[in-house]
Amino acid sequence: MLPSAAPVPALRQTTDAFPGLDCRPRPVAGACAALKNLVGGEYPVLSSRPGRGTVATLRDPGGLLAKDALCYVDGGSLYVNGYAVDLGLTSGAKQLLSMGAYAIVFPDKKYVNTADLSDFGPLEASVTTASAVTFALSDRSGSALSYVSAEPADPAEGDLWLDASGPVLRRWTDSGWTEEPDVHVRVGCAGIGAPFSAGDGVTFRDAGDLNGLHVVTEAGTDYLLVPGVTAAQRQTAALTVAREVPDLDFVCECGNRLWGCRYGISDGTPVNELYACKLGDFRNWNCFQGLATDAWRASRGADGPFTGACAFQGSPIFFRETCLERVYPDAAGAHQVAVTQAPGVRSGCAASLASANGSLYYLAPGGVAAYDGALPRFVSKRLGTCHLSGGIGAVLGSEYYLSVRDGTARRLLVYDTERGDWYEQDDPGLTALCTCGWELYGLCADGRLLSMTGAEGEPEGPVSWSLETGDLGLDSPVNKQIARLRLRLLLGGSLTAAVRCDSRGDWVPAGRVESLGLRSMTLPILPRRCDHLRLRLTGTGSFRLYSLSRLLTEGSDEP
Repeated sequence: MLPSAAPVPALRQTTDAFPGLDCRPRPVAGACAALKNLVGGEYPVLSSRPGRGTVATLRDPGGLLAKDALCYVDGGSLYVNGYAVDLGLTSGAKQLLSMGAYAIVFPDKKYVNTADLSDFGPLEASVTTASAVTFALSDRSGSALSYVSAEPADPAEGDLWLDASGPVLRRWTDSGWTEEPDVHVRVGCAGIGAPFSAGDGVTFRDAGDLNGLHVVTEAGTDYLLVPGVTAAQRQTAALTVAREVPDLDFVCECGNRLWGCRYGISDGTPVNELYACKLGDFRNWNCFQGLATDAWRASRGADGPFTGACAFQGSPIFFRETCLERVYPDAAGAHQVAVTQAPGVRSGCAASLASANGSLYYLAPGGVAAYDGALPRFVSKRLGTCHLSGGIGAVLGSEYYLSVRDGTARRLLVYDTERGDWYEQDDPGLTALCTCGWELYGLCADGRLLSMTGAEGEPEGPVSWSLETGDLGLDSPVNKQIARLRLRLLLGGSLTAAVRCDSRGDWVPAGRVESLGLRSMTLPILPRRCDHLRLRLTGTGSFRLYSLSRLLTEGSDEP
């Protein structure tokens, strides 16, 4: 009788949930150390991304905007639902904003009414006179006032005297000379009022006593009525009247206003300010009458340039790399600014701002941050050590898409905001992203406008994908022998498998298959003791991975 040999201890391990990408030395169970073009929309299954669609090819792409229809800039025109509106835009990247029915383009300061494409033009307006200008003191209705230019020796009740020392228009009463309230000047010249409307905040230049800001009370083609007093009655020298919009670094819409920021030099003067347009009027940024609807501006003391702006939780928020400046709008116009010292938007990453599930996501100097209204927190630890820049972001459903530059390469990262998982797709050279309806659109540097989930447009060919598991076997300290690897998958193309042991040596081919249905696949593994191993799968076409199981047998402690 011979003694029976003790069976070699065996351990079967199965992974049936795949939480995306984890580049850390010890990833979470089931996560991949690297993957490309695989998504978690069918979690716990890992599946290949849908094919994209080419919607259009632009000659000079400038930006995207989602409204009732998709809007985009191509050359000098803004396209609304495929119809071009020639705005005479300059070449380059644009900030596109929506306010009501209007699409607004910065830095060009142009607008289009998307409900009436015949309504478009510049936000600013300016007139420089080419003929004589007349000035007449009037009341608010425009009726001329009768006054004298020299103080009367024996004034009667109600007499008006223009005191040129101010100049001030004074009225004689029982109490003596008192300043006449609500005096206006009717400024007359051919075409001077054509581009303006009542309520516009305008600046007069080279206009003597009228130089400075005024809010237009009434406008006609050949006249303007503005509050003020002047001793002049006629002027032959040219004057300029302008409705101006400040140069802005970043702009956002919130509460039926546009809000903007500026840091740097404007007209030779250092500027560090926040701005808001007049309520409901994106053309007017210089209306200050003490009303709740007035425009607004505030000088800031924080150092460093602004890096982004967006509306979140009913407030406009302006970012620098080291802080957030949040404006709390007030119905009475007494807006307040609160500063939070925290990681802000990284320079060059203003387009990464996007909100989902109650949090605002953006690329900060230290990684991808999520801001819920309290303090930002980083959510990119699973991406490992990387230096991301040039972020462009958008949200589709609960997924945050982030196109970034990592060194010289670009990556398209996808963050599941509900589960906290990361995935990665190939980046087609994105310069802009936006969500319109139930589709995510991407604009590429080569001019392609893509439907990112393939809902429309010319479909692309079969999608190539790849994954590399984390180190398998780290949960056991003994040497192992891999007896078998089994994959449960659905394949509509080709797949090639390879393994590498102990983080060294070449990848060893482990099998290739074509177009499997839903079934299991066994990979042939050469018996070899190792501490850990990795599995790499590459393929083309549709793919779903349901489970990965491995049979491990315990080896000796000898190397």
